[in-house]
Amino acid sequence: MPADFMTMAKFCCVLDSFKAKLGILFSKFGVSGENRTAFVRTAKSLPRPRNMVVVDLKDLESVATGQNLISLLRARYESVRLNIR
Repeated sequence: MPADFMTMAKFCCVLDSFKAKLGILFSKFGVSGENRTAFVRTAKSLPRPRNMVVVDLKDLESVATGQNLISLLRARYESVRLNIR
């Protein structure tokens, strides 16, 4: 089952309790709704916005075949932080 809004809201509360500026959400089936970008933009529109990166099974499979995890996370973070579509 994909991560939904309630999952994101709970995760944002955890991030808030640690005063974290970035969260990495691992979800085997991705996220519900239109797409990952829309899901992450919703996290930024909450009363206490958070930068959030979503990593799904497809991403982990690409890391297993040689893609650099740090590069993947950095690219996702920059697209969220800079609001790149």
